[in-house]
Amino acid sequence: MKFTILLKDNNNEIDAAICRALLLLSFLVTFLYKNELNATLNLSMGLVLLTGAIFTKYLLFQLRVKKIILLSLAAIILLIATSTFTFSLLLLLFGMLTNLLHKTPVITIDATEVRINKVLSNKGYKWAEFSNIILKDNLLTIDFEDNKILQLEVDETAKSIDEAAFNSFCHGCLQR
Repeated sequence: MKFTILLKDNNNEIDAAICRALLLLSFLVTFLYKNELNATLNLSMGLVLLTGAIFTKYLLFQLRVKKIILLSLAAIILLIATSTFTFSLLLLLFGMLTNLLHKTPVITIDATEVRINKVLSNKGYKWAEFSNIILKDNLLTIDFEDNKILQLEVDETAKSIDEAAFNSFCHGCLQR
């Protein structure tokens, strides 16, 4: 028997944090790399970027502005403020890098091992490394022998897993 559990994807929250950090970094760049021709324009563009950074979550989640549009506007503002294409290009590249790294976290459990696949790691664990594994109310609790505990939220939109069958299977594997 094999169970595949999709974990709740928090990519939107990560995208918002990265966008905010990039906008704040752009704000700092406008002040460090000043355009001497028009200091007032430079100051106003920096304040627009700072305002965007402050209201990033509102823009992305409430107004549903796409991340690429927000970063493109920030890149244009940064280009105007610094008169340098390089900063704008770097802003867009770092912003889009998160899309390349995104991978839905998945846990695969079978009779031989428990495999946790995350963005930057894919690690398999033998059953002897666990003291307990329980699925209850879309919360997967993995208790390791060394007292480390993982509590992971299961994606409720994915196909549901029979909790009793899953817990019985895990209990049987742990008893071996």
